Amino acid sequence: MYTLRTVFKENVQSNEHLGKHYTFVGKLESSEEFERTRALLQFNDDSNIYAFVTSEGGKEVYPLRNGFYYFIMTDGGKTFDNLTR
Repeated sequence: MYTLRTVFKENVQSNEHLGKHYTFVGKLESSEEFERTRALLQFNDDSNIYAFVTSEGGKEVYPLRNGFYYFIMTDGGKTFDNLTR
């Protein structure tokens, strides 16, 4: 199981359960899919978004923005991936 941990300013943290798998769509890595996702979710004017993470089954989509820290955590609490840019 995976969790998206977001660290905001002042070390405020949020954890979102992603499920057994997740999808990462980066602006640089998958520009066409990134633009489709951004248009679908109507994030037209937010140039701070550099990626989207989608939970298992596509139930939730989380935009990743510049200025915050993002980590994918395992169910054991270890960092699986650092998605921060």
